[in-house]
Amino acid sequence: MSYKKNIETIILEETQNLLLERRLYSLIEQEAAKLGVSLTEEQKKSILQRLKKSAKKYAGPLAMGAAIAGGTALTINSQSDYESGLRANASQNTAAAEEYRDSFEGVAKALKKQLNNTHAYIWSMSPDPQDVTMLPVTGTGAGILPPDWSVMKKVHDDFMSGAGPTFTPDGAIGASGDPRQNRINFAKDFGSTQVKGYGAGKGLRGTIYIDFDDLPENYALPLSGKSPSEQYVQLWDKYVGY
Repeated sequence: MSYKKNIETIILEETQNLLLERRLYSLIEQEAAKLGVSLTEEQKKSILQRLKKSAKKYAGPLAMGAAIAGGTALTINSQSDYESGLRANASQNTAAAEEYRDSFEGVAKALKKQLNNTHAYIWSMSPDPQDVTMLPVTGTGAGILPPDWSVMKKVHDDFMSGAGPTFTPDGAIGASGDPRQNRINFAKDFGSTQVKGYGAGKGLRGTIYIDFDDLPENYALPLSGKSPSEQYVQLWDKYVGY
């Protein structure tokens, strides 16, 4: 075959493919309208690719006729059924996810995850607001967790014990004082308070904290500015629900 003939053959094939594609696209839109189905451009392209493969079974672009039209309707119906199935599966998955989230295991997992969320408790005792490290450290290198973390642990421990919330919304006590000064003065204010160690959570191993019960009831927490009971109520409502 000559070079010229090759070019002519390629041009003819490409022309036929273009005509086929336009014909199929028109059939897709016609059949969709008949079926009352609304298709996006992406869905039309997906159906088009499948019909182009089907068209190869016939003699040529002009020989597909009603067979391809019928195939179009079938494909559109299949696409619609498939999407309905996806929506049904998505609804079932959402319901299952919500059920797990509200279960004891789901709540416990969420509480533990937040308790070990290192970045949620970044703070500093420095008067310089720009001076923020991961955690302040003691002379022995132990990271010091903020009092806000102690509230989260109280919520976690109360839930895991099954005892229910220590505080209810109407029993919360308001905060007084300056959270910024409480942050700066933390070491001085709690210098004689016995601390506890926490060894779990990536980034939190080898850390120490002040027990929730050692925090004054109207203490303005350094990170949230709320009192311990106010913060407790907010966290319990968020993770467990009253």
